[in-house]
Parts: sequence; C-alpha cells; structure tokens
Amino acid sequence: MSDDKVIDFVSAKEPHLHARKEQKVKNLQQRFEACLPMKKKTVAKKKVKKRKKK
Repeated sequence: MSDDKVIDFVSAKEPHLHARKEQKVKNLQQRFEACLPMKKKTVAKKKVKKRKKK
C-alpha cells in the first residue's frame, strides 16, 4: 500500500461544511427579509421654517 495518497477527511470536509452553513445563513436572511424588510431607510432632512419674531 502506498502512503502518498493519504486523505485527511476533516480538511476535505471543511469546505463542504462551510458551504452548507453559508447556504443556511442565506436562506435565513431571505426568510427574515420576506417578513421584516431590512432595507436601509434614508432619513430626509427637513427644512426648518424660521419664524419671524413679532
């Protein structure tokens, strides 16, 4: 048996596990976005009317 084809299963599994977690996070974000829109609301600056003193 040759030892040059040794596979570390933990390191081989890591990218796939990370991809699954990223997909899960993406799905959760989409569900929350559907229920509670997280769009950034721009705050419009209001012009303050100056009152004349009597």
